[in-house]
Amino acid sequence: MNTTNRNKVSIAVLLLCGSALWIIPSQIEDGETSFAAGAALLPDVAVSLILFLTLLELIHSLVKTARSVAGREQALANDVPLKNAQVLAVVFVTGAMSIYAFVLPVAGYLLSSTLLLGFLMLCTGAPRSRQVIAVTFAIVLILYLGMKFGFGVNIKALPDLAFLGG
Repeated sequence: MNTTNRNKVSIAVLLLCGSALWIIPSQIEDGETSFAAGAALLPDVAVSLILFLTLLELIHSLVKTARSVAGREQALANDVPLKNAQVLAVVFVTGAMSIYAFVLPVAGYLLSSTLLLGFLMLCTGAPRSRQVIAVTFAIVLILYLGMKFGFGVNIKALPDLAFLGG
């Protein structure tokens, strides 16, 4: 069976979604189980939706290419080209997000999200550092206030300094 780049990306997304669903409960400890009406509900539903739609697309693509030679030729002709730079960019962002997931419980939402967003914006070629800083602070603060007062999600905002012995 010939797998296209599109199939490979779908499989990678499925693996990342599975990892996210496995990690989310340990990152958002609100006393609720997964998919309960708590802080983890929105991320769980969003990741599950991405997982379901990606799985649906992958199955459709594999069935279409397996049915006929014409379907296989069409899939290969319409395949998404992947260049090394694109693959490295995905690995880079995935790595940054993985580090963020482990830093978040210790550093808190405001600090870790500000660092992640600013880092990604600067690395992707944002032209002006002052604007990046202003936009980063504004986005992180708006998201935090929206989660806290809009959705009632109590997420740790500030770093945990207890490990310093204080």
